[in-house]
Amino acid sequence: IFILYTCILNGQVFEDWDALYPGPSTQGSHQGYNILLDDQGNVIVSGTSFGADSTHYDIVLIKYNSAGSEMWVARYDGGKNDYDGIAGMDIDLLGNIYVTGRSRISYYYDFITIKYDSQGNIIWERRYDGPAHLADNPVDLAVDHLGSIYVGGEGTGLDSIQDLLTIKYNSQGDSIWTRRYRMTDTLPCIVRDIEIDSFDNIYVAGNCYPGYSVVKYTTEGEILWTYNYQGEFGTGRLNAMKIDKNQNVCLTGIYDGKYTTIKLNTNGLQQWVNVYNSPDANFNEPYDLDFDTHGNIY
Repeated sequence: IFILYTCILNGQVFEDWDALYPGPSTQGSHQGYNILLDDQGNVIVSGTSFGADSTHYDIVLIKYNSAGSEMWVARYDGGKNDYDGIAGMDIDLLGNIYVTGRSRISYYYDFITIKYDSQGNIIWERRYDGPAHLADNPVDLAVDHLGSIYVGGEGTGLDSIQDLLTIKYNSQGDSIWTRRYRMTDTLPCIVRDIEIDSFDNIYVAGNCYPGYSVVKYTTEGEILWTYNYQGEFGTGRLNAMKIDKNQNVCLTGIYDGKYTTIKLNTNGLQQWVNVYNSPDANFNEPYDLDFDTHGNIY
């Protein structure tokens, strides 16, 4: 279900409309994960939905107009009637929609990345199965102003350890480069977020055990810098990253049961670390962050 609210100047919030997607089957569940607006004010929702005719779980994409009327639904089944699940979604300047998720045609999951036009038709789809042919799990994607697509996730290496994996596709779906990063040879990494700054540099953030890790790439896939944070005690889980207008990087997540937020400058140098622990709780975990127009962080 999707609900749109409006807020007027005195702070009151009213429901404008709601839309329910029941899916084609009464079995299983239907879960929305991502939502965005195009430049026409249309609402695009992506999720994972149990399909009819034994297709198991499919990737589903739904477009509503600004009044809440359903314009189209696009469902994707990888062809083996097995699990296909959404991870991330983005849109380009022409209104094309990109999704990435995991799809299984054998025992292990692969990356699946799909480009749709504004009418919900598939333009291309690309599957990535790593060199080890083991589990590869995408987390998110981002599109730059030239229409290049960057997909981030964890890819299992030949030694069966997970790397921070980044794949670049051009707008035609050609794979341009693939990069892997691991802080050490023996400890796994998990991607949590991927962002692009105003110069089209790519930031891939995640967890390289036991802490936070960030890699900044150029559009050509060259590493500009890496950053790794390890707290004094315990282990951490990074949950979100944002890039401000000055290309500063802000990270937030949980470390040793506490909110742990970090700011880096554009060169990857740590500016500060802020740790928050609620006095009436023994577990605190933030899931997202954002900036206001003055650069304050929430």
